[in-house]
Formats: sequence, C-alpha cells, structure tokens
Amino acid sequence: MNRGKAVISLENITTGYSGGKYGRTVSENINLEAERGRLIFLTGPNGSGKTTLLKTITGDLKALKGKVTVSGSDISSLKVNELSRLISVVLTSIPDPGYLTVEEIVSLGRSPYTGIRNTLSETDRDIINKSLEMLTLNHIRGRLFRCLSDGEKQKTMIARALSQDTEIICMDEPSSHLDFPSRIELVSFLRTISEKENKTIIVSTHDLNSAVSSGDIMWLIEKTGTVISGAPEDLALSGKIGQVFDREKFRFSTETGEFITERDFSYSVMVSGDPLPLFWTERGLRKLGIKVKSRTVNSASGEVKPGEIVIENNGESFTWIFDNQKFRNIRSLLIYIKENFLL
Repeated sequence: MNRGKAVISLENITTGYSGGKYGRTVSENINLEAERGRLIFLTGPNGSGKTTLLKTITGDLKALKGKVTVSGSDISSLKVNELSRLISVVLTSIPDPGYLTVEEIVSLGRSPYTGIRNTLSETDRDIINKSLEMLTLNHIRGRLFRCLSDGEKQKTMIARALSQDTEIICMDEPSSHLDFPSRIELVSFLRTISEKENKTIIVSTHDLNSAVSSGDIMWLIEKTGTVISGAPEDLALSGKIGQVFDREKFRFSTETGEFITERDFSYSVMVSGDPLPLFWTERGLRKLGIKVKSRTVNSASGEVKPGEIVIENNGESFTWIFDNQKFRNIRSLLIYIKENFLL
C-alpha cells in the first residue's frame, strides 16, 4: 500500500465563479494535500465556500487560479472519462433513477470502464459484488432504488462510488437526509472504506461533531476564506475550531469536544458522586443556568453540605440528595430546584 503518499494536491488555488457581473472570488491561496487512505472532513461556516471548493476538486468547477493535481495529473488536462477513473462523487441530493434496482445503480459505477456497449466483465461484476457487500446491501440488491429509505439510498450511492474504483471519493453533505444513528453508521462505513480499501475520502459537511470524532484530517475554512489543514484534535487544542465557529454565548469546548451554550449563571452548586451520573447531572443543571462550582468524583457517602448535590449509588440505581430532599432521577431534581429557587 502507498498509504501516506499524497494522491491529490491543490497549489495556490483560487475558487469562485467567472464571467459577467455575477463573477466572484470565494477563496484564495489554497494549498492542500490529501494522502491515500485518509478520511478528510471539509467544514466551515455557512457560505464559507465548502461546496465551491469541493466542486473545484472534482473538476465540476474550474479553478480561477492555480492547479489541482490528482495522481500526478492536472485535472484541467483530463478528459471526463479519464477524470471519472480518478474521482467519484456522491452529491447531497438523492436522484430518482426511475425503476432501477440497487444492483443496477451500483453497476453504473463501472461505466468509465465498460465502453459504449456497457458490457460488464467478470472483473466488473466482482467489484460490484464487493461494493454491495461492503455497504451491507446484498439483502436488498434486487429492490427498487426509489422504494428505499434515505439511509439505504445514501449507502447505495456510496456503493456506486466505491464500484467506480477511484482513488478519491468526494461527498457533499452525505448525511444531510439521515437521522443521528444513521449518520454515525455512515461515518463508520466511510472509515472502513478509507482504511480497508486505501481510499481517500473527502466529505464536505456541517456535522462538526462527526468531523472531530471520526476524521483523520480536517480542512477548516476560516472566516477569511483561508483553509487550515490538520488533525481535528490539533485544531481543537489550538483553538482554531473555536475561532471559526464560536458565537456569543455559544462556543466549542476543548474539554468535551462539543458545542456548549454559555449561560448567565444565577446559582452555583457543588456536586459529588459517580462519574457517569455526575456528568449528566451537570448537563441538566446548565440548562437551568446553574454552574457547578466544584465536582468530586467518589462514592458520594457521608454528610451532605449545604448547597451540595450528592449522588448516591444504590447498586442498581442512583439517588440525588439536595436541600434535605431525595430524588429518584435528574428530572425531579431539576423540577425541585426550578420551583423552589425561582429559576
């Protein structure tokens, strides 16, 4: 494997739209490299130019300046059929292909190789079968595409891109139609494909949580249009993610790797107990504008101090003790605090 070797590079790229009064520059001086076998998330604020950059990478939009190179070839010099053997694309919108089955959709990925007659060879069929298997679609390969769920449709389109057998797969908001569990499943499939098939996968997304938790590399578009490349962990630790996405009273937490809402805290408490219920108790208290001024991770036994919430572990359940009252769950605790402390 050539894992670690750059398969695509962007040299001094300027993205945008040319011609007439509607021509404009979106981003300038972009210099990036993508290595084989990497899952890369392209993200940034709304209107920052994610889709424009992705279209420039795939050749759907010509760069205003600079050069995009794939496997040593300038994409501007490649014919459509040549480029389609190097880069496959999965778009946000899910098409209606009429009465084609899942297997027939996936078979379309072999079009760059089958010629005008579109005759599938034994090798083509092996690749199609492997793509269906990797995306766990074998059991529905004969079903009509239009009758599938959104998640199944998206998996089918990824299988089609995989059967195209390109070194690079580009995706524009592939999880936009999916519920949360399906998004997690999708990202898991993408990691498997990048690792096992040594594919470079570039995903344009608003789903920053997936980008941070699952990406090898993040291409982060700043408010100035500059694109920063780095591991999500490094960009989080350096504060770059926060600089791009933080809003008033809404910020990216380097402690949790999630976005949190800053509240004007009207009350503060001490909390002690086991780590798991302590974590969720603190999250609930923040919704009420209550700050946890100190936390103690222990078995929460002994005397309860004034203004302290103690979480007792009863073996099979937890009990919350506060203000000389006992509560069986976080909800009843929060209701009591809200009603008795006028929050």
